[in-house]
Amino acid sequence: MGFLKDFKDDFSQAVYELMPDSKNIESVIPDRLAAKVPDIYVKVDEQEKKELPPVENEIAVITKSTIIEGDILANGSLEVQGTVYGNINCRGRLVITGTVKGNINASEIYTDMARVKGEIACIGAVRIGQGSVIVGNIASTSAVIAGAVRGDIDVLGPVVLDTTSVVNGNIKARYVQVNNGAQIDGLCSQAYADVRR
Repeated sequence: MGFLKDFKDDFSQAVYELMPDSKNIESVIPDRLAAKVPDIYVKVDEQEKKELPPVENEIAVITKSTIIEGDILANGSLEVQGTVYGNINCRGRLVITGTVKGNINASEIYTDMARVKGEIACIGAVRIGQGSVIVGNIASTSAVIAGAVRGDIDVLGPVVLDTTSVVNGNIKARYVQVNNGAQIDGLCSQAYADVRR
């Protein structure tokens, strides 16, 4: 029982640190749910598509002691161990073990002991690792949640809530697997499930 109380206290403290004060709360309320497709893929004509370089195999690393203020566009994969105050558009895999305060678009997203405040949009899988705290909506193709999420989850495929997950928001998915011990404060909807007669 002590572990759950400590976890809830840590979650509450992390959410308090990530949330703005009451004067600036309007600045972080999203106008709409995060897009299903990252901004860098949306509505480019055929000429622009041909000019986009292929996704690189390289991995850029933002180290623990690095703080970046501004938006990031990565043509390859990116690992954020430090702190980013700005939006991230990543055409490859994005791994976050640090802090991000901004919207995120990537092809795949993995977090471990991360702190994120912002919308997450992903054309692939999202994995929120144990100890991670996400304050913002998530839109992706599939999701595995083992950390804490304060926001709505909109997934075209499956959502798996692990035993250590805490979700404060609504879930819309093809199907939802809730493991024993997971905590949900919101509605679950199988909006994308196949209808068979």
